[in-house]
Amino acid sequence: MGQDEEIVKQEECASDSVADDKLVTWDGPDDPENPKNWSTRRKWLAVISISGFVLMSPLPTTIVSPAIDTIAEELNVTVTVQKPMVMSIFLLGYAIGPMFISPLSEIWGRTRVLQSFNFVFLVFNTACGVARSIEQLLAFRFFAGLFGSCTVGVGYQLPKVFVLC
Repeated sequence: MGQDEEIVKQEECASDSVADDKLVTWDGPDDPENPKNWSTRRKWLAVISISGFVLMSPLPTTIVSPAIDTIAEELNVTVTVQKPMVMSIFLLGYAIGPMFISPLSEIWGRTRVLQSFNFVFLVFNTACGVARSIEQLLAFRFFAGLFGSCTVGVGYQLPKVFVLC
C-alpha cells in the first residue's frame, strides 16, 4: 500500500511539472511586462489603439449603404438581390471570422494576429474600391469582413488585461 501511494504521488508531481512548463507567469509582482505594472500613459495608449481598431472594423459594414444605387449602376447589376448582398456579405465574413481568428491569437499571440489581420483587412477594403465586377466586389467585401472581424475575436479580449487604476 505504501509503495502504491508513493507512485501515485510521483505521477501527480510529474503531471504538475508538465502543466507548469506551459503556464505563463510573470517574474514576480514587479515584472515590468505585466500590464498591471505599466504606466498609466502606456495603459491608455494600448486601450486607445485597440479601441481604434474596434471602431474601424465595423465601419465598412454600412458605409456602402448610401452609395448602393451608384455601385449597382457602375457595376451593371441587373439582379435586384445583389444590391443588398453587397452589404450583407461583409457581415457574413464578420460573423464567421472570430471562430478561426480567436484560436489563432492563442497560438501566435494577439498582437501579431491583430496587426496582420488588420493589414489584410485594409488590403481587401482597398480592393473593394477598384473592383470591376459585382463578383469581385462581393468576394472582396466577404474577405474584408472576415479579416476585419479580428477585433471582435481579439480586441474585445484585451481590455480585461488592463487595469487603468
